[in-house]
Order: sequence, then structure tokens, then C-alpha cells
Amino acid sequence: MLRQVPFKSILTSVPFWAVCYAGIAASVLMFMVIEMLPKYLSQVQHFDLLNDGFVSGIPFLANWSIGAVACVAADRLRATNSLNNTRIRKLFAVLALTPATIIMCFISTVGCNSTVIVIMICISYGFSGCATAAYTPSLVDMSPRFAGLLHGIADTVYSASGFIVPMIAR
Repeated sequence: MLRQVPFKSILTSVPFWAVCYAGIAASVLMFMVIEMLPKYLSQVQHFDLLNDGFVSGIPFLANWSIGAVACVAADRLRATNSLNNTRIRKLFAVLALTPATIIMCFISTVGCNSTVIVIMICISYGFSGCATAAYTPSLVDMSPRFAGLLHGIADTVYSASGFIVPMIAR
């Protein structure tokens, strides 16, 4: 069974590694929000997370909501043949990662206005929800037969950023 898996083709596939790169970028943002947001809100903005813990969850709600809308929008684009699968995936990757990165870079310019900072983090992480319609389904587009294996390898690569972000956060 293992002999039937084209490991060499998978590991030398430029599109597969492009998907992994996009996943790493989205994962870094996710791990930053998971690791750094509660610390930032409590230590810098002096939020009482025991009483205001909902504030830490708002970015995840935004991410989930926008991700769901992005998936429906991607399906509509496919159904109307407006764009091919590759262009749809690339469009949603750009919509996910470009605004999210730019917004996160400008958070330091706001000063200590905690309301604006929380809103910026919510918008940034919300945009990253568009990645749900971008890189994960493209693994199925690449190889429906080996999509589970591709997803497992890609998730392993994405998760590597989970080791790096906490080191940066210290």
C-alpha cells in the first residue's frame, strides 16, 4: 500500500509547497493570536481576562464567520464558472493573508487605544478566515486520491510555526 504513494512527486511538487507556505503564513498569524493576544491584553492593555475573556475570543469568532462566508463565496464562484479553481484559491489566499498582515503591522501605530487594537486584531484575524477557502481545499484539487495524506503532511509543516511563535512571544 505504501509503495503506491508517490512520495517523491509530493515532496518535489512546487504547488504543494506553495500551499504549505500559505498555510505557514496563516498558522503564524493564528499562533500569534492564540499565544500573544491574551498576554498583550492582560499585560499591556490591563484587561482582566477572567472577567473579559470574551474579548480574547472575538478574533476567533470573526475568523470563523468570515471563513464560512468565504467558503460559500468560493463555491458560488465555482458554480458560476466565473473563475477556475486555481484562481479561486489564489484569490482567497491573497484576501486572507495580505490585509491580515498589513493590519497586524499597523497595530503598533495605534498606541494604547485598546478598543482600536482589539478591532484591528479582529479584522486582521477575520480576514485570515478567507484562507479556509484557499489552501486547504487546494489539497483536494491537487490529488483527490491522496488528499488526506497531503493534508497530514501539510498540517505537520503548518504546525512547525507553533514552535516558533512562542519563542518570538517571549
